[in-house]
Parts: sequence; C-alpha cells; structure tokens
Amino acid sequence: MQPSFEQVWEELRKALKQQPPCREHPEFSCIHTLADRVPNHILDVEEDRIRLLSHGSKKGKPRSISRSRFEETWSELIAHGSVPFRTGNHGSIVGAIYVQCLRSRVALTGSNEISLVKN
Repeated sequence: MQPSFEQVWEELRKALKQQPPCREHPEFSCIHTLADRVPNHILDVEEDRIRLLSHGSKKGKPRSISRSRFEETWSELIAHGSVPFRTGNHGSIVGAIYVQCLRSRVALTGSNEISLVKN
C-alpha cells in the first residue's frame, strides 16, 4: 500500500532541504533535471509550494511549483504506476524531485517516464 500524499509531501519537503549545494553557487541547495541535468537552486521549501531558480532560465526569474502540482503527479502515479514527465507545467523538475527525493518510492524508468518502485 502506498502512503498518503500528506506523508509523501512531508518526505519531499524534508529531502529537498537536505539536497547538496550547487557547485557554482554553494549558498543554494540544488536539484538537477533528469534529462538535461540542469541545476535548479532551491530557494524556498514551504508548506504550500516550492520555489526554484533554474540555471537554464532565460528570464532569470524564480518559479513557484504548488503543492497541488506534486499531488497531481502522485495521484497519477498511484492510479497508473508510471507517469511521463513533460517539459510543460514544470513536469521535468517535478519528476526530478520525485526521483531524487523519494528514491525508495519513485524511479526513472524511461527517457521521460517515472514509476513507482515495487517493493
């Protein structure tokens, strides 16, 4: 049986706060996209959102990813066992966060797919 999203969200937030520092900007923790390995600075890990700044951002503006976006992905994973991650709607970084922060629960299983780990 899979955990509730509430538990998953707490695990994600805790793991994000423990990510290693960026090589170029060590004052920020960092998480990389899966396909292109683009570093993203973790600016804030809040109750209702995560704020990131991508090294690949053309505008140099932080992006905010809502808790509900992560919940949507978790619901799809529970329903289907796997989910393609897309570049739109923060899909690539959401997939990367799941894979890198919940290694015992979610794995990269294709060039653009994440899946629940079967225990």
